[in-house]
Amino acid sequence: MLAAQVGFSVAVLFLSGLLLLSFRRLIAVDLGFAHDNVVLFDLAPRAREGRPPDSGAKLLEHLRHLPAVQGASLSRQRPIGGAWVWIMTPIIRLPGRANETVRPAESPVSEGFFRAMQVRWIAGRDFLPEEIATHSPAVIVNQAFADKFYPAQNPIGQTFDKLGDDPEPIPQQVVGVVANIRFNNPREPEGPSIYTPLHEAAGATLNIRTASNAASLVPWLRKEIETAAPALTVRGSILLASQIDNTLIAERLLALLAGFFSVVALLLAGVGLYGVVNYAAVRRTREIGIRIALGSGRGAVVRLIVSSATMPVIAGIAVGIAAGLGLARYLAAQLFGVEPADFQSLAAPVACILIAAVAAVLPPAIRAASADPLVALRYE
Repeated sequence: MLAAQVGFSVAVLFLSGLLLLSFRRLIAVDLGFAHDNVVLFDLAPRAREGRPPDSGAKLLEHLRHLPAVQGASLSRQRPIGGAWVWIMTPIIRLPGRANETVRPAESPVSEGFFRAMQVRWIAGRDFLPEEIATHSPAVIVNQAFADKFYPAQNPIGQTFDKLGDDPEPIPQQVVGVVANIRFNNPREPEGPSIYTPLHEAAGATLNIRTASNAASLVPWLRKEIETAAPALTVRGSILLASQIDNTLIAERLLALLAGFFSVVALLLAGVGLYGVVNYAAVRRTREIGIRIALGSGRGAVVRLIVSSATMPVIAGIAVGIAAGLGLARYLAAQLFGVEPADFQSLAAPVACILIAAVAAVLPPAIRAASADPLVALRYE
């Protein structure tokens, strides 16, 4: 029963450790941009019929001249929008080749997006104002796109066709290359991406980087937006850091539950071990008294008591790890950057259970070794 209890605790610790390690690696992943002091505003058009679409150029120019603003840009999708945001993945075709099987993600953005989000620039240039105002063929690609489609070549100036809903292919020309970023979800791999000019501000997300605490500046920024762009209205706002937290809310909840059950499992194993070892030591009081009276050292008595719990603990660890590895496949969809058979994944629960076992077994063993042999011999 003691081995079964230890095995159950080890299995719980192993599975909980996988979830905790996965969450720790997920929140530590490099998104490719800085998310501190960035606030996102969702823009929508005011109900005015016949009004031409606003590119947002005047709005961005106004915001960039404000003393508290370090950068401002527009994007069709919210950065780190999560699984509920639809990302376009057009088919592309390079000159003289068939349609590519790998479909890059497409994200329309305004000029200054990468500067505002502090994305590392690799080569080329940003969009020009006239490219934003017109349907320009200019595109900016990420490093993964350049590595996939233009290996050992300079991607700047290269062209390709984009095939979308229109029957005619849309010609595109690479004008810049930026570092890989996880634009939509921290879990998504950094695959090939293209960034196209965003032509309309209505329905887009306004990304503003501030010099100080962004949360305290939200009401003031909202007024500045409505003053500078009367044709637009703000539907809502959120800090980019909060947006990232919301995207990871399921993983955070699982990590909290995993931490709780880890503590319960350790307590269960520790209390069980302490109770059994303490009871066994009390039952052997006369034997221990005789051993001490005949010259047995206190260290030998401690080893005697500890050895009685060694085999159940070892057996429980082996059974628990085997059960945990068998159950880990049901958690595969929730894990990120963690393999169940990794050394760290296996060592953490074993180390925790061994520490709990030592803390539970040593006190009754030391107490038994410290007993007065005369009192122990009279014990009934």
